[in-house]
Amino acid sequence: MIITIDAGHTKNTNAGIIKGYYEGNAMFILANYLREELLRYKDVGVVLTRDEDDNPTLSDRGSLAINSKSKIFISLHSNAVSNAESAAYVCGFYSVKREVSKELCQKLVSAVTDVMKEETDAWNRGALTKKNSAGSDYYGVIRSSVAGKSEVEYSFIIEHGFHTNKKECEFLMDDKNLRKIAEAEVKVLAEYFDLKLRNAKIYNVEIGPFKGETRAEEVVEKVKQAGFSNARIIEAATLKTVEDFAKEIIDGKWGLGHAMREAKLKEAGWLELYTYEEIRIKVNEIYK
Repeated sequence: MIITIDAGHTKNTNAGIIKGYYEGNAMFILANYLREELLRYKDVGVVLTRDEDDNPTLSDRGSLAINSKSKIFISLHSNAVSNAESAAYVCGFYSVKREVSKELCQKLVSAVTDVMKEETDAWNRGALTKKNSAGSDYYGVIRSSVAGKSEVEYSFIIEHGFHTNKKECEFLMDDKNLRKIAEAEVKVLAEYFDLKLRNAKIYNVEIGPFKGETRAEEVVEKVKQAGFSNARIIEAATLKTVEDFAKEIIDGKWGLGHAMREAKLKEAGWLELYTYEEIRIKVNEIYK
């Protein structure tokens, strides 16, 4: 099954009520989180309609879903209205040509609402349609995805709250919240289509740990600037003890000599938690 994900608009477009928020930027991040989560499942392919700086036409976005033989087309947006604080709902618009989209669209809207209402006033407006004067889909990106002999079965826009609402704009500015939304949406898709997780092993690269969240955030930002955009903070379930490191040093896992060992432990982040002197003392105790 192929899914086309369209990050609405383009880079630095549609500013939010809070300085620094742009719909095009946030939806691009969300699109990539969705892609990452979806690719954990067997027999799922994902097509993104744009790179970070691209701005394809509405027609090109929908056509890409057709040309890639996608089953699902999802366009990601955050909403805007002049009377900013009065609007706080999540909704979706599904194709008038694809009535089957309604149920799935509603489930996705509900999932997004459930995530957002924990910290905002978001409410569920449901799955809607909007027609133009010819009776076809009002939104060009949807209209182009189901044009002609399109094989796209499900086509809709999801409006992830309002970036003209302070609480919702602030929520959408946090990458951790965008990841939560992506996880919730993919959970809906996985259940709806009975998707199965891939059996392939996944290898994580760990940097850390760190005592303070501020320090951890600084390191994550550096890693992102180096090109690893999916870097994120996770809470460690267990920590190695001073004795664990002492035993590893004795086994030669941290190199030879104090200078090398200390440098490697520092690079790995462990000297944020313990001093090298603590570990060295424990090594001497074990040797006795």
